[in-house]
Amino acid sequence: MASTSRWGSGILPRQRKILTLVRRRKSRDPSELLKVSFGRCQDKTGTVDASDRTAGQDTIMTKQLPYPPRKIFYDGKPQQSNGPVFQTVDPSTALPLANVHSADCHDVNLAILSASRAFPSWSKTPCNERSRILLKAVSLLRERNDQLAEIETHDTGKPFSETRTVDITTCADVVEYYAHLVAGGGLNGETTRLRKDAWVYTTKEPLGVCAGIGAWNYPIQMYVANVTVNTLEKLLLTFDAESALWKSAPCLAAGNTMVYKPSEVTPLHGDYLAKL
Repeated sequence: MASTSRWGSGILPRQRKILTLVRRRKSRDPSELLKVSFGRCQDKTGTVDASDRTAGQDTIMTKQLPYPPRKIFYDGKPQQSNGPVFQTVDPSTALPLANVHSADCHDVNLAILSASRAFPSWSKTPCNERSRILLKAVSLLRERNDQLAEIETHDTGKPFSETRTVDITTCADVVEYYAHLVAGGGLNGETTRLRKDAWVYTTKEPLGVCAGIGAWNYPIQMYVANVTVNTLEKLLLTFDAESALWKSAPCLAAGNTMVYKPSEVTPLHGDYLAKL
């Protein structure tokens, strides 16, 4: 079955190593959790540690690969970063796809600062206007469904028949749902009458900058909504997709901003989403 490459005993060696590292990780520092922690995961991906960057980065960056280098993204554009550079691979072929520039703690702090600067304006944007922006993202996702599905197939190793009909399609559906929810009063407060001359009311307010950590098996679904808002509000985006959308759509609809850390196993598509 096609799904055996993603579940149970079918987990790829690279994925098994990543999962083992995550289980052993004990740090609760938010910047550490957000940090794209490629560390010393040396395997067929061609990871370059920070200590090896001077000697190895020139080599890894000059290889001809199917996709251009992937970089962190905030302030409305790709940014240079100080973390390790590694090669992401197509798990169905084990062939390299792109060089990926990861973030260190300093880069994470800059991203958080960018999202903090965007928060006052975005949180005060009327619900109906936020809804229109999210619906524009829906339109772009559906328009570019096949292109994004092909990237998702390379990134995850899933068949194109699945990513074309499930992954991107459900991304658009989720963003559309939250766009209509916020426009239809789904975030309105409540009013309670205590007695004839006394009322109690509640309001629902944006929290601020939120953090999201993506999954490797459905990357696009949990990320997408960040993309279009970024072009208008210069919110932060890094690179991830399906798992990103399920997190960012309600976050942005509610008036928050987000810093997103994708899975290092599936980092390919985020730059494309950010440029939508």
